[in-house]
Order: sequence, then C-alpha cells, then structure tokens
Amino acid sequence: MFKILLPISVLIFLSCKPEDTKPKPVPQPEPAQLQFSVLPCMGSDTLLYNTNYSLDQGDTLKVSKFNVFISNIRLVGTNATISESNSYHLIRTHQPNTHNFVWTTSEFQTYQALQLTIGIDSARNCSGVQLGDLDPAYASDMFWSWTTGYIFLKLEGNSPQSKNFNQFVEYHIGGFSGSNKTQKTITIPFNSPLAISSGTHKKINLKLDVKQLFNGVNKIKISEQGSILSIGLKAAQFSSNFTQLITLRSIQ
Repeated sequence: MFKILLPISVLIFLSCKPEDTKPKPVPQPEPAQLQFSVLPCMGSDTLLYNTNYSLDQGDTLKVSKFNVFISNIRLVGTNATISESNSYHLIRTHQPNTHNFVWTTSEFQTYQALQLTIGIDSARNCSGVQLGDLDPAYASDMFWSWTTGYIFLKLEGNSPQSKNFNQFVEYHIGGFSGSNKTQKTITIPFNSPLAISSGTHKKINLKLDVKQLFNGVNKIKISEQGSILSIGLKAAQFSSNFTQLITLRSIQ
C-alpha cells in the first residue's frame, strides 16, 4: 500500500507547486540608425582635386586639400531636441571613408531640422588629449596647440589670382573664444518632418560646398586675400561664410 501511495503523494505535491510568477521580459525597441553621407562639391559639380574651377568673384581655384570638422549634431523637433554623443567628425575630402558616419538613437520623435556646428566647442579645445577624430595624433594636420586649439577648416590649393609664392592659396581657420571665435552653427530644415521610430533606418545626404566659402556674407576674392593662417579678425570674417557651407541634398 505504501509503495502505491508514494507516487500519488509526489504527484499531488507537484500539482500544488505555485505557478512561476516571474515577470516576462519586456521586448526592447530596436534602436534607429541614421547614416550621414557628406558629398564634397564645388557649386553644382562634385569636387575633384587639382581641377580648375571658376568662382563667382571672377577667380579660379584648384583645390589640393579641404578638411573640415563637423560637431554637435542635433535633431530638432517641436517637442524635443536630441544630440549625438561624442559628436566630432573630421571630414577629409580626399578620403571617402571619412564622408560617412552613423548615429544610433533610441529617442523616437518627429523632427523638423538638423543642426550641426562647423568647428569644435571651446571645452574640447582645452580638454587635453582627446580620442577619436579629435586625437592630435590622428588630426595632427588640424591642430595648432593646446592654447590655440584645433584648425576647424583647412582649404589649400592654387590660383592664378593669388599673390602668394607659387600662386598658393591657403586658409587655416580656427579660434574658439572671444570676439575672434570661428565656430558656426548651421540649422538645416527638412523638406518634410522626419519621423524616427524603432528600427528606423534613414540616410541623410549632405552637400559640402567649397564655393560657399567665397560667396557668403563676406565675399572673398583670392586676389585680395589668398591666405589666412592665424586666429584673428580675418579668420572670423571668413568663418561667417560657414553658415551656407553644408546643405541638405536628400533623405532616403
């Protein structure tokens, strides 16, 4: 009798075990991915090095180097503004692998505009050794010193209108504080609201137009100003033209 009751008692015990009350894991939303692609241009043409281009002021320019720092990228919406973390990108126009970068975010909103800064904020200019695109070992050609900071934009080339030796053209623009600071923030409206939700994959295509450096608020003639190599009033005036340097091509 005992041998028969034992299995039954075990079954009764098992059947009386409380149900598992552990909460089921909540599925996490998939982050959205925004790929940024920067196309270097000279007006309506794709920028090619060592090619003569006519500028609107009547000068001719052949580009041999064009680098620019883009930073503090933000999406601006009616109800929220979000910022890319560690948002510092050195675009070297002769290196296509620097023209693209990806921002992953879980801030799901609808946004009306993109904001970015040409240059590096003052805090990062004075923060000592940096990593990534701000690493002085990587950006050695875009860095002066810890007292003067980074070169935000570097344009070099040749022009028959230049009065410099060998008709050289060079603009090394920096300066992060005071009346001579050259960082400029650009707001780029979207043609239609950009909705970011779980799993969204969007490609934001931007145009980086060298010509706008000469055609902005301050009209620059190479024959009159063929080089700027230090912080000061001339660099600050030149940087006023940064505001039209980057525009939106499309969103895919």
